[in-house]
Amino acid sequence: MAPADLEQVLAIQAQAYPPALHETADVFAGKLRAFPASNWVVEGASGLLAYLFAQPARHCLPPPLHDPGAPVAAADALHLHDMAVRPEARGLGLARHLMRQAQAWGRQQGLGWMTLVAVGSASDFWQRLGFVPARARKSLSGYGPAALYMHRPLLG
Repeated sequence: MAPADLEQVLAIQAQAYPPALHETADVFAGKLRAFPASNWVVEGASGLLAYLFAQPARHCLPPPLHDPGAPVAAADALHLHDMAVRPEARGLGLARHLMRQAQAWGRQQGLGWMTLVAVGSASDFWQRLGFVPARARKSLSGYGPAALYMHRPLLG
């Protein structure tokens, strides 16, 4: 992902999430600066089709929503912070493709876990990809009432 992608990323986000969960261009730009190697897009003939922001984190300590990111000391997990697919591109396997990209990168970094906060009804999708509920050691209140912290082993 590059800074020039952010306008399209914001458009995809607007189609995928309710307004209360929208993050700003400044937040996404901060994540790109802090974690330039762990954010990806899928591009099609008509522009971006999907994106994923991921960042090194501590297991069971998810970054808050709207946080522009900063390197974390002793990171042991790759946190999948935000992923979305344009509605017309859903069902093409793009989310699984992005997750495999993140998984490979996380393994290269020696991280032991993949983590995320599932919002809305997304937990079923993530369970099909091997994620299970886990207990976060901080509040998920900023992610909405149905937020669920989930994880899966990355190594092994």
